[in-house]
Amino acid sequence: MMVLMGGAMAFYDKPKCLLMVDRDNSGYEVALSRPGVRPTQAHVEAGKRLFGGQRITSTPLHFLPEHLRSLG
Repeated sequence: MMVLMGGAMAFYDKPKCLLMVDRDNSGYEVALSRPGVRPTQAHVEAGKRLFGGQRITSTPLHFLPEHLRSLG
């Protein structure tokens, strides 16, 4: 899991990572990166190999309807 996390952080240039893995309905594994972790060259190479063909998008999450957000 650490190679997966480090590779993702290096490839997508992110400072932190939350990883959740479904083990084919036998359970889940959850991992959170430590603050200040710097990717190594091995992470960069793993990121290219694992995520080279993938892309991400960011979408803001809102738990309140827009007309109620200014009331808080």
